[in-house]
Amino acid sequence: MMSACKKTASLLVLSVLIHLQVLAQLQIRGTVKEDSTQLPIAYAKITVLNLPDSTIVANAESDAAGGYDIKHLKKGNYVLKAVLIGYRELAVPLNLSGVDNSPVEQLLVLKRDPRLLKEVTIASRKPLIEYKIDKIVLNVEKSILTNGNSVWDLLGKSPGVETSGSAVSILGTTGAVVLINGKSTYLRGEQLSNMLRGMAADQVSQIEIIKHPSARYEAGQGVGVVNIRTVKNQAEGTNGTVSFTYGQGKYDKYSPALNLNYKVGKLNAYVNYSFMSIKDYQRQPSYVDYADQAVPVYFDQQQYARTVNKSHTLIGGLDYTINAKHTIGFQVNAQRVRRKSLYDNDTYIQSKGNIDSIVHTNSAIRYPSGVQLYNVYYNLTMGTKGSLSVNADYAHYNADNGQDYFFSYFNPNMEERKPSAYFRNEAPVKLNVKGITVDFTRKLKNDYTLELGAKSTWMENNSDLVYAELQGDKYRVDTSQLNKFDYTENVNAAYFNLEKAFKKWTVKAGTRVEQTIAKGSVLRQEDIVDRNYFRVFPSVFAQYVVNKNHEFNFSYTTSFERPNYNYLSPLAIRRDPNAYSTGNPFLKPSYTNTLELAYIFKKKYRAAIEIDQIRDRIEQSVQQHYDLQSLQNIIANIDYCYYYRIYFIIPVTVTKWWQSNITWNNYLIQYKTPYLNGTYNITKPVFYINANNTFPISKSVTAEMTAYYRTPSLNGLYEVGTRFFVDAAIRKTFSAKFAAVLSVTDIFYTNRWQWDINYLDQHSGYKTYTDSRVVKLNLSYKFGNSKLRTAKRHTIGIGSERDRMK
Repeated sequence: MMSACKKTASLLVLSVLIHLQVLAQLQIRGTVKEDSTQLPIAYAKITVLNLPDSTIVANAESDAAGGYDIKHLKKGNYVLKAVLIGYRELAVPLNLSGVDNSPVEQLLVLKRDPRLLKEVTIASRKPLIEYKIDKIVLNVEKSILTNGNSVWDLLGKSPGVETSGSAVSILGTTGAVVLINGKSTYLRGEQLSNMLRGMAADQVSQIEIIKHPSARYEAGQGVGVVNIRTVKNQAEGTNGTVSFTYGQGKYDKYSPALNLNYKVGKLNAYVNYSFMSIKDYQRQPSYVDYADQAVPVYFDQQQYARTVNKSHTLIGGLDYTINAKHTIGFQVNAQRVRRKSLYDNDTYIQSKGNIDSIVHTNSAIRYPSGVQLYNVYYNLTMGTKGSLSVNADYAHYNADNGQDYFFSYFNPNMEERKPSAYFRNEAPVKLNVKGITVDFTRKLKNDYTLELGAKSTWMENNSDLVYAELQGDKYRVDTSQLNKFDYTENVNAAYFNLEKAFKKWTVKAGTRVEQTIAKGSVLRQEDIVDRNYFRVFPSVFAQYVVNKNHEFNFSYTTSFERPNYNYLSPLAIRRDPNAYSTGNPFLKPSYTNTLELAYIFKKKYRAAIEIDQIRDRIEQSVQQHYDLQSLQNIIANIDYCYYYRIYFIIPVTVTKWWQSNITWNNYLIQYKTPYLNGTYNITKPVFYINANNTFPISKSVTAEMTAYYRTPSLNGLYEVGTRFFVDAAIRKTFSAKFAAVLSVTDIFYTNRWQWDINYLDQHSGYKTYTDSRVVKLNLSYKFGNSKLRTAKRHTIGIGSERDRMK
């Protein structure tokens, strides 16, 4: 049924694109360049004015290559105006009375204005939220949301994005991929959250939220993409920003950061560096109830952990503009993390309502890790006619994870039941990814736009596990538990998109094909993973503009999600004598079909209806083993998961001194799958609202408050409890260069997580409290030359591989 729908939708859209080309209206396109260097200028505002009344007919903004494209114009006389701070305003007369339907090419050349070469303060500001045909853009560079926060904190405040534990979700659908400047981070789960917690939000200029990626994006990114664009100064010469943040909750946190840019002529070099030192704690009461046996046993555990996390993050690059068409460059994204946690666990084992025994666990866990991404690229810009980009990437990730345990066993009177035991495990992980990506865009006749691309990646993942027990004064390796998991994966992909604009419609259709070749093996076993599969993923987008106030968008996308690399590892990692975690080498990819219809009012307000069907969804769960009285954390496929969603994004100006951006999401989630000895079939309605409020108190003082509330939800077999928090901040600007921000996160100390499972004979759960209520002070100072000049931003290559590290 769904396969027939895919074919019908693709054929229908292709037929429309072929037969409706004659309906194209007039179009102006061209490039904005600088007079002295002939280099392209980005972000110039272009306006079409009707003559003789000078009414505004259309607006546009030049892209990173200086190109602009204005459609749907009628025959007549116009004035084409281009404006950018630092340049003289340009007005060009334009007579479209006698032209045919072919696009009209118009070059716009701006001259520097010497009166504006001194330092300027830009008073205008982009709206916090912008809507594009395929994404939502959050402009945060001048928002106090960034001051004193980590990038992980910032994501949690973004419209439609939720950070739960170590996962990122968009509008309630988990598994979103995180990119940095268009480049995959190759991390997911705890490794991704650790990296983003170690990255200062001051480094971010924009967050792009792409709920329904087109065929240009990897099919594995179809659950959703969050693209974090970092700050890249647009001024000539040497300039930058230095900042320092200090926070105090139960423990202290601090972070110095430096953003530095050097631009002269055709050369641009930049580096963003931050160091974060975060002391945190976690209190986690949990339970496991073995109620469905002759003599019920109940495990009541009280866990307390203290963590120190120190990280260095560096994002840098070098761009060289050979001429107006050709650019080459190099980028590096590196992070080194030193994290150590000390755990104290007391497990009270009860039988018939009485404490039978007590297990005390002390453990020290080490998470030293490092990630390095290297990229070289070449960009060819053909003005408004098209572009070509080639990216070569290499990524390396390593983690020397280790843990020391001390187990003590007591009776209810705290008398030793059996000798204490000391254990140690080492679980190092190494991962290497190489890739090459080619993307081509071309403007065709009759207002068609063609996108083509191809990509190949090669990945190697090696994981080891060594257990040792303290015997006398030496640790002896337990050879029976030695294990090793090796996994290789090659992905080859190609895609095309074809876009057509006619009258009030814009239609974009495309297809992506991907081949995956994967092999995995465990020590002393034959290959347990050996797969070679080929998949096709069509997508369709349509936009109908009724008038300047009313617009409808439709999308149909297909995608899939490969398992995180570490999810495939069957190596067992023990947490305490009665709990351990394993991966699943037989996990299958999950496949998603999504339909969405959206209405946009005045290019500000968005309302949408969406249906997601997810087959073989990958979820984390647990399984109680009654015979061993142990709890196993596992990864499994769920046959079917459905989302039925209606959501609203509403920017509201309450008064002159109060603006609010509200995300209001309502959805019904359904899971259906055979599991253990039954069928898991559950449906639950969920509602959440996220409101970011801004209060411009004066020209130099601004306050912000974010409030979030979500009703109980589902995550696989887990029911996730209600979540609620309020954050607030106030910013004082002392000059054009110096500012201070005072903020408080989780004011009412309500931001906590509760997870419970009650299915057949499976009864367990936990609640997590952290050092979430923190007062922070951020000081920032801008230095160097601030003469404005256009700087390009390069979006780079590999897709979702690094995001799958865990």
